[in-house]
Amino acid sequence: MLFLSHHSCLQSCNVTEKLCPHRRVQSEPILRPEHPWETFGVFYQGNVLKDGDTFRMWYSAVGEERREQQYLGYAESDDGVTWRRVLRREWGFGEWEETNILYGQNFNIAAPHVGLYHEPRDGYKYFCAFDSRIEQHQNQHVVRKPAYARPGDRERLMRHPNYTPPFDWNKYFGQPSWRATYIADSKDGFNWEPADARFAIPGQADGDHTTVYDPQAKLYRMYFRDNRLDENGQRIRQVMTSSSADLVEWSEPQLCLESDAIDEPRENQIHGMTVTYHDGVFIGLVQILEIEEAVPTWNPLLPMERGRFHVELAVSYDGVHFHRIADRQEYFGTGEPGAWDGGMVRSGGQWVFDGERMLMYYDGRAYKHERKAGEPAGLGIGVAQSPRDRFAGLTPRDSSRPAYIVVEVPADMSTPALNCEVSRGARISCSLRRPDGCRVLSFTDDEFEAIGEGGLCQPLRWANQRQLPAGDWHLRIKLEGEAVVYALNAIGTPR
Repeated sequence: MLFLSHHSCLQSCNVTEKLCPHRRVQSEPILRPEHPWETFGVFYQGNVLKDGDTFRMWYSAVGEERREQQYLGYAESDDGVTWRRVLRREWGFGEWEETNILYGQNFNIAAPHVGLYHEPRDGYKYFCAFDSRIEQHQNQHVVRKPAYARPGDRERLMRHPNYTPPFDWNKYFGQPSWRATYIADSKDGFNWEPADARFAIPGQADGDHTTVYDPQAKLYRMYFRDNRLDENGQRIRQVMTSSSADLVEWSEPQLCLESDAIDEPRENQIHGMTVTYHDGVFIGLVQILEIEEAVPTWNPLLPMERGRFHVELAVSYDGVHFHRIADRQEYFGTGEPGAWDGGMVRSGGQWVFDGERMLMYYDGRAYKHERKAGEPAGLGIGVAQSPRDRFAGLTPRDSSRPAYIVVEVPADMSTPALNCEVSRGARISCSLRRPDGCRVLSFTDDEFEAIGEGGLCQPLRWANQRQLPAGDWHLRIKLEGEAVVYALNAIGTPR
């Protein structure tokens, strides 16, 4: 798939980006707090994976003692909308005889993400990445002790004196940190090993830990949040990424996104980002905190901020460098004032592609970030959907005249197709071009069978031609009226 945006075009004229935002499936949350281990809340810092005909959700369940009761909860669904918690006696502990808690009985699990191994590893199919307090992991499995480990590392890592990642973390985490990112493995998504988890990356990262597999680089890429202070002492949240071939050894973190001069970090901050890898494109849901006021905390250097959340869209073709699209327009926003998600919404996990629809799960709250006394306490997990592969598209800026875009045709497209919308009076036509712009005979605008109606996968056809010849080609797409193109898809075998 070629996701169509300004960043994927070789040339364009009279074109603007148009979002295709997700719509809420229902007005009420699909999960609300119901059990004692969810007293503080249920949060979609987790993931949904479709296993056969069953949708499986792993989510963050937080008890009344928030900092001491953070668990990995579990639920299932037949349609992705109506969910049931799976309660079992074998998962009971403490005073709770029967729970749906899979992991975290002995230590905190903050912002968990469950993903699939690209290929089963030693029988393990699933992994879970999460943030936790180092002192709670007393039986940590030591990975290795490299020759360059420094004496000061012992104080920094507390119970992990024998493990140093292959990079200088002091460059990224300047202050001593008593938290780290851990990973656990599972063969069935229920039972997780090792019992004490596996140390992965040092430093606090209590935002999302979405982890995707990049088949081009043959690497797993984890996305997590960090912080820095600018020269004025302003806290700047950052989205970082680290890569691994085996989910054991992790690379030096790289910066993906942070608030810039256009955002003005005192007013709008990137609070985090969840990433989905889909058909060659890394698609990010960027969480934006609209700051209204600073709220003092125990740490005078890092005050919290109060404000509304919304979500923007970003894309990357290498998994590191992300670009926000559609002039940073709001992609998904809060519900109506007073609704359970009327104060803030946060994207979580990854998209679920199910037939002709895409499902996006999120958590919402009735109150704004940093709740004030007296504000409603409603919160939960919700779901929204849109037609498959319609994230954002290109359309004429001035619909009274044609718009043009030129894109490179990926090598795996023998019969290209467009994901597009064609309203009444609109029209889309295409012509094949050589890299120098020269027309390819038999594949011109005059011979193209114009697309008169939209669809998720409209094949491109020229008279009697159905398949592109071998070679390196560019495609010129002409848009008339209010036509919108979202993606260029591949049908058939590679050329």
